[in-house]
Amino acid sequence: MFVLILGSYDSETKRLLYSLRDYLTSRFVELGHYFIIMETMTLFRVEDGREVLTEEDGANNVTLYIFPSRTQAGEVEAEMIDTVKLDGGLEETVSKYVSKYITELDRLPSQTRIHMEKAPITGLTGLFNFLVEICAFYNVMRLKEETRGGEYLELCQILRMKDSRMVRQESDVYYFNKVGNVHSTMLNLLLDSKEIMLRDFNDKDDICQQIEELVKLIHRGRPNFRA
Repeated sequence: MFVLILGSYDSETKRLLYSLRDYLTSRFVELGHYFIIMETMTLFRVEDGREVLTEEDGANNVTLYIFPSRTQAGEVEAEMIDTVKLDGGLEETVSKYVSKYITELDRLPSQTRIHMEKAPITGLTGLFNFLVEICAFYNVMRLKEETRGGEYLELCQILRMKDSRMVRQESDVYYFNKVGNVHSTMLNLLLDSKEIMLRDFNDKDDICQQIEELVKLIHRGRPNFRA
Protein backbone atom coordinates (compact mmCIF):
# COMPACT_ATOMS: atom_id res chain seq x y z
CA MET A 1 0.00 0.00 0.00
CA PHE A 2 1.21 3.48 -0.86
CA VAL A 3 0.34 6.29 1.56
CA LEU A 4 0.60 9.95 0.57
CA ILE A 5 1.66 12.46 3.25
CA LEU A 6 0.83 16.08 2.45
CA GLY A 7 1.35 19.37 4.22
CA SER A 8 2.86 22.81 3.91
CA TYR A 9 6.57 22.99 3.12
CA ASP A 10 7.38 25.64 5.69
CA SER A 11 10.40 24.51 7.71
CA GLU A 12 8.49 23.46 10.85
CA THR A 13 5.82 21.46 9.05
CA LYS A 14 8.35 19.89 6.72
CA ARG A 15 10.35 18.54 9.67
CA LEU A 16 7.18 16.94 11.01
CA LEU A 17 6.31 15.44 7.60
CA TYR A 18 9.71 13.77 7.31
CA SER A 19 9.69 12.58 10.93
CA LEU A 20 6.28 11.05 10.33
CA ARG A 21 7.39 9.37 7.11
CA ASP A 22 10.53 7.93 8.68
CA TYR A 23 8.67 6.61 11.72
CA LEU A 24 5.91 4.95 9.68
CA THR A 25 8.42 3.48 7.22
CA SER A 26 10.31 1.86 10.09
CA ARG A 27 7.06 0.33 11.33
CA PHE A 28 5.54 -0.91 8.09
CA VAL A 29 8.08 -1.34 5.30
CA GLU A 30 8.33 -5.10 5.92
CA LEU A 31 4.57 -5.34 5.35
CA GLY A 32 4.90 -3.68 1.96
CA HIS A 33 3.57 -0.25 2.93
CA TYR A 34 5.36 2.82 1.58
CA PHE A 35 4.96 6.42 2.77
CA ILE A 36 5.45 9.16 0.22
CA ILE A 37 6.34 12.86 0.40
CA MET A 38 6.01 14.39 -3.05
CA GLU A 39 9.09 16.61 -2.70
CA THR A 40 11.39 13.57 -2.87
CA MET A 41 9.66 11.92 -5.85
CA THR A 42 10.13 12.08 -9.63
CA LEU A 43 8.09 10.26 -12.26
CA PHE A 44 9.34 8.90 -15.58
CA ARG A 45 7.13 7.43 -18.30
CA VAL A 46 8.63 4.66 -20.42
CA GLU A 47 7.79 4.12 -24.10
CA ASP A 48 6.35 0.63 -23.43
CA GLY A 49 3.78 2.07 -21.00
CA ARG A 50 5.65 1.35 -17.78
CA GLU A 51 5.99 4.12 -15.23
CA VAL A 52 8.99 4.61 -12.95
CA LEU A 53 8.62 6.48 -9.70
CA THR A 54 11.87 7.48 -8.00
CA GLU A 55 12.56 8.57 -4.44
CA GLU A 56 15.84 10.25 -3.52
CA ASP A 57 17.07 10.05 0.06
CA GLY A 58 19.52 12.97 -0.02
CA ALA A 59 22.44 10.61 0.59
CA ASN A 60 23.22 9.68 -3.03
CA ASN A 61 20.71 6.81 -3.08
CA VAL A 62 17.55 6.50 -5.14
CA THR A 63 14.71 3.99 -4.80
CA LEU A 64 13.00 2.99 -8.04
CA TYR A 65 9.40 1.77 -8.11
CA ILE A 66 8.64 0.30 -11.53
CA PHE A 67 4.97 -0.05 -12.41
CA PRO A 68 3.53 -2.08 -15.29
CA SER A 69 1.48 -0.47 -18.03
CA ARG A 70 -2.00 0.44 -16.72
CA THR A 71 -5.25 0.67 -18.65
CA GLN A 72 -7.47 2.03 -15.86
CA ALA A 73 -7.40 3.41 -12.33
CA GLY A 74 -7.50 0.89 -9.52
CA GLU A 75 -5.27 -1.16 -7.32
CA VAL A 76 -1.74 -1.05 -8.65
CA GLU A 77 1.32 -3.01 -7.60
CA ALA A 78 4.92 -2.17 -8.41
CA GLU A 79 6.52 -4.98 -10.40
CA MET A 80 9.97 -4.05 -9.11
CA ILE A 81 11.30 -2.01 -6.18
CA ASP A 82 15.03 -1.49 -5.82
CA THR A 83 17.42 1.01 -4.24
CA VAL A 84 20.64 1.93 -6.05
CA LYS A 85 23.43 4.46 -5.84
CA LEU A 86 23.13 7.49 -8.09
CA ASP A 87 25.41 7.04 -11.08
CA GLY A 88 25.71 10.54 -12.48
CA GLY A 89 22.44 12.46 -12.43
CA LEU A 90 19.02 11.07 -11.60
CA GLU A 91 17.83 10.76 -15.21
CA GLU A 92 21.06 9.03 -16.25
CA THR A 93 20.80 6.56 -13.34
CA VAL A 94 17.16 5.75 -14.08
CA SER A 95 17.78 5.35 -17.80
CA LYS A 96 20.63 2.89 -17.26
CA TYR A 97 18.73 0.84 -14.68
CA VAL A 98 15.43 0.70 -16.54
CA SER A 99 17.04 -0.09 -19.89
CA LYS A 100 18.91 -3.01 -18.36
CA TYR A 101 15.82 -4.18 -16.46
CA ILE A 102 13.49 -4.13 -19.46
CA THR A 103 15.91 -5.65 -21.95
CA GLU A 104 16.62 -8.55 -19.59
CA LEU A 105 12.99 -9.05 -18.53
CA ASP A 106 11.55 -8.82 -22.04
CA ARG A 107 14.53 -10.63 -23.61
CA LEU A 108 15.39 -7.80 -25.95
CA PRO A 109 18.80 -7.32 -27.62
CA SER A 110 21.22 -5.96 -25.05
CA GLN A 111 21.88 -2.81 -27.08
CA THR A 112 18.19 -1.88 -27.28
CA ARG A 113 17.66 1.75 -26.35
CA ILE A 114 14.68 2.29 -24.06
CA HIS A 115 13.18 5.75 -24.34
CA MET A 116 11.60 7.51 -21.39
CA GLU A 117 10.68 11.02 -20.41
CA LYS A 118 10.37 12.89 -17.16
CA ALA A 119 6.77 13.75 -16.27
CA PRO A 120 5.73 17.25 -15.15
CA ILE A 121 4.65 17.82 -11.56
CA THR A 122 1.11 18.92 -12.39
CA GLY A 123 -1.41 18.11 -15.12
CA LEU A 124 -3.25 14.95 -16.16
CA THR A 125 -0.01 13.06 -16.79
CA GLY A 126 1.91 14.71 -13.96
CA LEU A 127 3.57 13.39 -10.82
CA PHE A 128 0.92 14.56 -8.37
CA ASN A 129 -1.97 12.91 -10.22
CA PHE A 130 0.03 9.69 -10.48
CA LEU A 131 0.68 9.66 -6.72
CA VAL A 132 -3.01 10.20 -6.03
CA GLU A 133 -3.87 7.34 -8.40
CA ILE A 134 -1.56 4.77 -6.80
CA CYS A 135 -2.17 5.65 -3.14
CA ALA A 136 -4.86 4.03 -1.00
CA PHE A 137 -4.61 6.45 1.91
CA TYR A 138 -4.06 10.22 1.98
CA ASN A 139 -3.02 12.30 5.00
CA VAL A 140 -3.23 16.08 4.82
CA MET A 141 -1.61 17.78 7.80
CA ARG A 142 -2.10 21.31 9.10
CA LEU A 143 0.43 22.13 11.79
CA LYS A 144 0.22 25.93 11.75
CA GLU A 145 -2.74 28.27 11.38
CA GLU A 146 -0.97 30.27 8.68
CA THR A 147 0.62 28.14 5.96
CA ARG A 148 1.74 28.57 2.36
CA GLY A 149 -1.57 27.01 1.29
CA GLY A 150 -0.33 24.25 -0.97
CA GLU A 151 -1.97 21.51 1.11
CA TYR A 152 -5.42 22.96 0.39
CA LEU A 153 -4.83 22.85 -3.36
CA GLU A 154 -3.60 19.27 -3.03
CA LEU A 155 -6.66 18.32 -1.00
CA CYS A 156 -8.99 19.86 -3.58
CA GLN A 157 -7.25 17.99 -6.40
CA ILE A 158 -7.58 14.66 -4.57
CA LEU A 159 -11.28 15.32 -4.07
CA ARG A 160 -11.73 16.34 -7.70
CA MET A 161 -10.10 13.11 -8.84
CA LYS A 162 -12.29 11.07 -6.52
CA ASP A 163 -15.40 12.86 -7.79
CA SER A 164 -14.30 12.10 -11.37
CA ARG A 165 -13.63 8.47 -10.42
CA MET A 166 -10.02 8.82 -11.52
CA VAL A 167 -8.97 7.04 -8.32
CA ARG A 168 -10.34 4.12 -6.36
CA GLN A 169 -13.36 5.19 -4.37
CA GLU A 170 -12.40 3.31 -1.22
CA SER A 171 -9.29 5.46 -0.78
CA ASP A 172 -9.42 7.27 2.56
CA VAL A 173 -8.70 10.98 3.01
CA TYR A 174 -7.78 12.19 6.50
CA TYR A 175 -7.24 15.81 7.47
CA PHE A 176 -5.10 16.23 10.60
CA ASN A 177 -5.30 19.58 12.36
CA LYS A 178 -3.03 20.70 15.20
CA VAL A 179 -5.08 21.42 18.32
CA GLY A 180 -5.75 25.17 18.55
CA ASN A 181 -5.83 25.91 14.81
CA VAL A 182 -9.07 27.58 13.73
CA HIS A 183 -10.80 26.54 10.48
CA SER A 184 -12.53 28.93 8.14
CA THR A 185 -16.24 28.41 7.49
CA MET A 186 -15.48 27.47 3.89
CA LEU A 187 -12.99 24.80 4.92
CA ASN A 188 -15.44 23.32 7.41
CA LEU A 189 -18.11 23.18 4.70
CA LEU A 190 -15.70 21.45 2.34
CA LEU A 191 -14.66 18.87 4.92
CA ASP A 192 -18.27 18.15 5.82
CA SER A 193 -19.62 17.99 2.26
CA LYS A 194 -16.90 15.57 1.11
CA GLU A 195 -17.06 13.43 4.25
CA ILE A 196 -13.35 13.88 4.92
CA MET A 197 -12.20 12.34 8.18
CA LEU A 198 -11.09 15.19 10.44
CA ARG A 199 -8.78 14.50 13.37
CA ASP A 200 -6.98 16.74 15.84
CA PHE A 201 -3.46 16.03 17.07
CA ASN A 202 -1.34 17.45 19.86
CA ASP A 203 2.24 16.74 18.80
CA LYS A 204 4.47 14.50 16.69
CA ASP A 205 4.04 11.44 18.90
CA ASP A 206 0.26 11.83 18.81
CA ILE A 207 -0.06 12.04 15.02
CA CYS A 208 2.45 9.21 14.52
CA GLN A 209 0.38 6.98 16.80
CA GLN A 210 -2.91 7.95 15.13
CA ILE A 211 -1.71 7.23 11.59
CA GLU A 212 0.01 4.03 12.72
CA GLU A 213 -3.31 2.77 14.08
CA LEU A 214 -5.12 3.75 10.87
CA VAL A 215 -2.60 1.89 8.72
CA LYS A 216 -3.00 -1.18 10.93
CA LEU A 217 -6.77 -1.02 10.46
CA ILE A 218 -6.44 -0.78 6.69
CA HIS A 219 -3.90 -3.60 6.67
CA ARG A 220 -6.17 -5.86 8.69
CA GLY A 221 -9.04 -5.06 6.35
CA ARG A 222 -6.95 -5.89 3.26
CA PRO A 223 -4.11 -8.14 4.51
CA ASN A 224 -3.08 -9.28 1.02
CA PHE A 225 -3.04 -5.81 -0.49
CA ARG A 226 0.56 -4.71 -0.99
CA ALA A 227 0.34 -1.88 -3.52
